[in-house]
Amino acid sequence: MGRFSGRRPLAMVVGLFFVFGVVAAVEEAEPVVTAYVPSWGMKSEAERGVVEENLTHVIYAFVYPEFDRESGSVRLVTDFPGNGLNAGESSAVFEEFLGLGGDDSRLLQMISIGGWGLSENFSDIASSRKSRRAFARAVVEFVRDHELDGVDLDWEFPVFGGAENQVHRPEDRANFVKLCEEIRRTWKAQSGASRPLILTVAVPGYYRALSTRYEIKSLAQVVDWFHVMAYDYAGSWSQSTAHFSPLYGDDSPVHQQLSVAGGVAALERLGAPRDQIVLGLGLAGIRFEEVFPRKGEWIGVAFVSMNEKVREEGWNDSRSLNPTVAFPTSSEGNWVERWDEESKATFWILPETKSLVSGESVRSAEEKAKFVQANQLRGMMFWSLDKDSADLSLIGTASRILGVAQSEESAKTSPPESVTNASPKPKPVSEGSETEKVSFDQLLREVGSFGKPRTSENVEAKKTDEAAPVEPEVSESEEPPLLEPVDLEKAESETSVPSSAQRTNWRTR
Repeated sequence: MGRFSGRRPLAMVVGLFFVFGVVAAVEEAEPVVTAYVPSWGMKSEAERGVVEENLTHVIYAFVYPEFDRESGSVRLVTDFPGNGLNAGESSAVFEEFLGLGGDDSRLLQMISIGGWGLSENFSDIASSRKSRRAFARAVVEFVRDHELDGVDLDWEFPVFGGAENQVHRPEDRANFVKLCEEIRRTWKAQSGASRPLILTVAVPGYYRALSTRYEIKSLAQVVDWFHVMAYDYAGSWSQSTAHFSPLYGDDSPVHQQLSVAGGVAALERLGAPRDQIVLGLGLAGIRFEEVFPRKGEWIGVAFVSMNEKVREEGWNDSRSLNPTVAFPTSSEGNWVERWDEESKATFWILPETKSLVSGESVRSAEEKAKFVQANQLRGMMFWSLDKDSADLSLIGTASRILGVAQSEESAKTSPPESVTNASPKPKPVSEGSETEKVSFDQLLREVGSFGKPRTSENVEAKKTDEAAPVEPEVSESEEPPLLEPVDLEKAESETSVPSSAQRTNWRTR
């Protein structure tokens, strides 16, 4: 009996569609909770437990698209010098990945092709029909040979940006769509209707990159969903301290764009239906050094330098609740955990050294999962499995809220007893939290395409400088004040977004 027996359908469509004038009901799609397994592997059996208990899909990252420009042939390889191996060496990580799940498991397995530093051949491959066909044949052959369920294309990036070795063409946007279409055609021709192929793409989480690098509306007609890399909103390029992945920005067009809600709203505006948006969480963080707090505020203030190593190593071993475990020793002092109610983001400060860490916590993961649920997005994605903690799993937290987790034990929400230096964790947001009340309709109506809707609660809670005018309180009986529509051209010119040279490569090692 093959691996695919007993498995549930791989792709379902939400809503209604017309067949010869007749309205037919379609089964609602189940939530997606997926994580990337990097080529350097899993650390422990506990990680396998996180996979089995909390994930619907698991993705091996990365597979390299090897391209022979003379012959036009394409070969997909899992072992190459770029993943830490010497020429001719072989890794057991991919075989370990294939061993996840089983015949009766709900877990669906995919590969991700490309990634940062491994995407230099995409532009050439996508540029001609011959090479697109060769790529599609290689993809279909690889999937069938390894009995996989789908493919994720992580082209970083079409048109501009990416690693130094990246090749670009103005036609990359259109060619990417053609490449995806060719995969669909080839799969149908070789596999018939026996089973569907899951086809996804990974995209950035801010408007400028989405609008200039991709034809989102056309891609949405071909792929099953988008994995939105909704993180990296701050870094060494930032002009002031900021959150790594805020759910909401503040009132400025710049910060509204550089937020999870802003990125997701931009993706929808460009043509991606909500049920094709899988929100990504980056299990890493950023650390600002020599911060200059102002009137008790640590976000939006000057800093001198950053510790990029934090981004590369991620949050392993409960780091999401206790930075002292990871940055770098508890001898530094007592970190203080803080919660930004406006941005729905956690950060930690160390006043003795004027250090600040921004990253994901159980509370921020809860808020984002509720945001996904309230706005009927397809699900959540995590980069990456090895950066999660089995004892305090952010993946498990989100999976529980989305109704995917197979047991409550898989989503613990309290820190282990050994954690003593972190400040007490704020209580989880109640079921009637503001996040659950936020809808995209309200989001788009009140602030154009980006940012958090204004309410009496957050207007009253908003902190301002003493010299700044105080905003009037909005009574519950009044409509919240509308913000001016976002001027995208003006916002793009003002936005401090990372260049490809500035962006730290923490997606590969």
